[in-house]
Amino acid sequence: LDEAVKALISCVTFEKRAAGGAALGAHVRDASCYAAWAFARAYEPKRLAPYLPKLADIMLTVALLDREVHVRRAAAAALQEHIGRQGHANFANGIKLSTLCDFFAVGNRDRAYLEIAPKVAILDPSYRKALVSFLLDNRIRHWDQTIRELAAIAIPKLLLDDDENSMLAILEELSSRALAPDVGERHGALATLAALLPKSASLAQKARLEELIPQLESKRLYRGRGGELVRVAACRFIQAMVFPLSVKQQLRLLETLDECAVHAVEEVRDAAATALERFAQFHFGGDDSNEKENETKPPSERLLQRTVDKYLNLLATAPSASVSRGMTLYLASLPRRVLEARLPEVVTGIGSRARQQDTVAGERDAESRCNAVKALRMVVTKTKICKSAQLLSNMLTCYTLAGRDYGADKRGDVGSWARAESLHAFFELGLRAAEGLPKPDHDICNDNETQPHCVPPASERYKLKPSAELPLQLSEDSALWEPRMAQALVELVLRQLGEKLDVVRETAREILQRIIAELPGVPQRSALSKVLVDNEKLYAG
Repeated sequence: LDEAVKALISCVTFEKRAAGGAALGAHVRDASCYAAWAFARAYEPKRLAPYLPKLADIMLTVALLDREVHVRRAAAAALQEHIGRQGHANFANGIKLSTLCDFFAVGNRDRAYLEIAPKVAILDPSYRKALVSFLLDNRIRHWDQTIRELAAIAIPKLLLDDDENSMLAILEELSSRALAPDVGERHGALATLAALLPKSASLAQKARLEELIPQLESKRLYRGRGGELVRVAACRFIQAMVFPLSVKQQLRLLETLDECAVHAVEEVRDAAATALERFAQFHFGGDDSNEKENETKPPSERLLQRTVDKYLNLLATAPSASVSRGMTLYLASLPRRVLEARLPEVVTGIGSRARQQDTVAGERDAESRCNAVKALRMVVTKTKICKSAQLLSNMLTCYTLAGRDYGADKRGDVGSWARAESLHAFFELGLRAAEGLPKPDHDICNDNETQPHCVPPASERYKLKPSAELPLQLSEDSALWEPRMAQALVELVLRQLGEKLDVVRETAREILQRIIAELPGVPQRSALSKVLVDNEKLYAG
């Protein structure tokens, strides 16, 4: 029986990847689970009692953390059989454990990792230890990227917040494994560190985590197959570094993000932009907790030259499409205080990349145009851009032109990306500009109403200027949200409702519904609302 149990424990976690990339071992693990199920029926509780702790731990980890659904269900069945046949008293909180590790509950992998495993860990310290050990020793170095990332998210949910010694030991172990030769182990260790840092920031300096990224780059561990995954994990790790750093360390990490922001792979660029937003907010004085202090203390000229000015220059002289695509979103990810110090230049620089005639390295690039519209939308949500009539006019013109982008290449109607994004951006701008204005439930102002948010009678109603007369000029003393802006937005949305592409029409329909419900000054509000209602009835019928 000793040899049989040892063989069973080794087989129930057996997994191997073939040279061609296929996963081997699921059939072995599945058969081992049913062998464990047979053990519960074949042996008396007294005979099997010495082996139950090991069998319980391994069945539990496989039932919750295996990659394959049929193996998790087989392990759950074996675990329930042991609890029923060998006696629930031999398992800590055996009845609750059997209820949680249900055949159907473990069928969803994300739920098993992120919901059921933390509940099981509460039942007994031995369960917590078994799950955490299995994740650290096996899952975060797994060959499947999805499993590594899922394990990284699950580990912080299983660890106790007040166990600093264990947390520090895990951080130190992971920091050394982040420099391992195997790319999967590096990626898993960095992803786990990024997930652990929010709840262990006070221990980060003890583990000397601020030195990890420079060490990673000095050993050139971004290179080779899978290096993009390591870069993404490194960006997420930097994003989580919200603890005090020296200026030299801040600039060193910023260089890493700058390099990733212009990478050829889109996922790396997006990770760099997301990381910069959180990293810069904390270290460059853009945190919301210090908002009043930051308003009275503008950023230093040195900081502006290192960030905004540098990124604007890269954006204007982009030698490749990846630089243009990355820098638009990266620039817009800077904190509000930094952006507002160069707001006109930022709007002009990003807006120039949103025009259909813009070229990058001699060719038009649809992704750059779409990212530019997204970036302007981010700037609008962060800054007080609606207080400037000139900037507001520039934004309106940019969104209107983006809504008329019908660029095409061998992939088809690539201009639709910018058109759909322009609808979201224009609507977001309208919400910001109309803040504080009531939402009238009528289309025409009464005789005694002269507020700028009301729509005047048809004889006096504004008309959107034709494209030849763009940009839309606003006077400094005009209202933030005027009827002609609402009319321009509605006309833009109605144009997209007649598009061939389903995704564009659906986006326009959703935006139109929100315009009718949330924005003031909408022309023919009741007529537009009736059209939408009739259309929904038609589809429902």
